[in-house]
Amino acid sequence: DGVFALCFLSEMLVKMRELGVMTFFLGYDRLCKMGSELRWRWFEFSLDVTAFLELGWQLYDASVLDTSGFNLSVLRIMGLGRVARILRVCRLHLFADLVTMINGAIGCTWTLLWSLALVAIPIYAVAMLMRESLGASASAGLGAEAFRS
Repeated sequence: DGVFALCFLSEMLVKMRELGVMTFFLGYDRLCKMGSELRWRWFEFSLDVTAFLELGWQLYDASVLDTSGFNLSVLRIMGLGRVARILRVCRLHLFADLVTMINGAIGCTWTLLWSLALVAIPIYAVAMLMRESLGASASAGLGAEAFRS
């Protein structure tokens, strides 16, 4: 965890050096208009802070050797947001086809669900019709034997 936290911190420090601290946190016009790039930078900053809070708590908890009962799951769930950094890669021109495929898959889910419903409803109706009409024949000994499980 410490190595990853240091990697994330070094990445953020390099960006701060390139852009400047004020531009990193407030944007290019320094009016703090929350554009997409500025939101990503604040998101990265919150992830770095969360990673160091988790690391600090783990070091404190290990030094005290007394489990205080504080649950780190909230910090770990926020740490899963690090995966969202990978989504920034999808904005590159190289991944345009992949983004199109993902958008198509997301767009067709409602169509898929409706087509499943249109297939399942008639099958269910026929199954109920057969059960009600031929179900009495099974109790009279006609038809297949029931499973013995």
